[in-house]
Amino acid sequence: MKQVPDAEETSLCFHHVMVVWGDAFIDFFLRFALPCQLSPGNIAGLRHNRSSKYIIYTTLADIDRLRRSEAVRRLATYIEVEYFVVDPEDVHHLYGGDVHNVLAAFHRHAVVQAAAARAYLIIWAPDALMSDGTLAEVEAQAMDGADTVLVTGLRTTMEEMLGWLETKPAESFSLSSDDMVRQGIRHLHPMIASMEWGSERFNNRWPSQFLWRGGDGLMLVHSWHLHPLMTRPGSRSAHFATTVDGDYLQGIGHGAGRRHVCGDSRKICVLEVSRRDYGAGLLSDLAPFDPSRFRQWAMSALQPIHCDFVRHPLVFRDGRATDEEVENLCAEAAGIVGPLADEAARYIPYLRPLRTLESLRGAGQVWIYGCGQAGRRLSARLRAARITMTGFLDSQNRHDDLDGYRVLPVAEYAQCRQADDAVIVASQFVEEIEGVLRSLNISDALNASYLPDDGRSSEGLALRIVRFDPGGSV
Repeated sequence: MKQVPDAEETSLCFHHVMVVWGDAFIDFFLRFALPCQLSPGNIAGLRHNRSSKYIIYTTLADIDRLRRSEAVRRLATYIEVEYFVVDPEDVHHLYGGDVHNVLAAFHRHAVVQAAAARAYLIIWAPDALMSDGTLAEVEAQAMDGADTVLVTGLRTTMEEMLGWLETKPAESFSLSSDDMVRQGIRHLHPMIASMEWGSERFNNRWPSQFLWRGGDGLMLVHSWHLHPLMTRPGSRSAHFATTVDGDYLQGIGHGAGRRHVCGDSRKICVLEVSRRDYGAGLLSDLAPFDPSRFRQWAMSALQPIHCDFVRHPLVFRDGRATDEEVENLCAEAAGIVGPLADEAARYIPYLRPLRTLESLRGAGQVWIYGCGQAGRRLSARLRAARITMTGFLDSQNRHDDLDGYRVLPVAEYAQCRQADDAVIVASQFVEEIEGVLRSLNISDALNASYLPDDGRSSEGLALRIVRFDPGGSV
């Protein structure tokens, strides 16, 4: 019998997704990460467990250990647990390659599952800890109309954190945000400590965050990449190539429902726990912040939506920090981050890559921006793929037909465009068109130059993933 609180309101469906394999990550997940998810303000107390699922992605070699564990058995008393496993012939991809590509493959599968069920998707990492009340806050945001909840966590050093964590009960435990903030600041990982603003030993190779230290119990973070703790995927959401905090978010970031960035650790507090040598290769040439190196990094690592994310102050505070201290630190940081974000927005690529025609299925209207040879070739490919196209867009005040489709001035189109439209730039004048789209605030257009000529997808690693039957087969 599942121990689920009564829910009188309309039930929402949540898919809690955990990707975990290998002894080290399973050890941490079962001993620490999952038990703190079972606290009263997290899974044990959620109002919509009856209509939701906890989905574990793993391997056949690891699934028996997961299913037999006391923590997972306890989890199953609150919420349905479902398993997916990677095909044994694809397991070699999980070891020795780029783990981010592997995670993206699993997450694409999870996005498809959630979209089909019209579920909210909650993605966790096996080495992440959450404060008690985190999932209750996420659930409350969804009930209040949020489609996306974004967070960041403090990365901590595992070798230093274990002494504190090993004092916690094995089955389930609650972590207060105050305790987590104190531990997070005390045991900050070298990778994150290298991103302190004003430091003579700043990480110019991967400046994904900027942090400021306040008084006792206070740290402020501005992060270019935020983790999508909760999203509401749509029919086109699964076509992303990098990670869920990259082009997945860029793809759902415009025209979606309300987006909530939680910047108050008293409501949601997350700590990532990593080995001391994590990212060590990026710490070899620390030096004062270098604007030219930052620009090089930003052009390869950022998308337009990240220039919005970084403006949000993310405050980690315990009971010792005063509101005045927080306000002063936020004001100091805003004067630095704002101009950097404005500058980055001017030179990072504005258009998202179009990597597969399949990503266009489910769009409201499909428009090609470009009436030259590139636009007409793309139109022919859409017809061959049986994807309905609405028309062409042009920078000039042009109202006519081309290859049987109407041509509309882009400025006129901008007045009536819908949130689920797809605009694809197919032209040799991409830079000029980017400028026009910026001026019209059309920020979710696609660049067809990334589309492979042979029609294959360039979305990254594809894993064969199948549902695990508890009866012993897949």
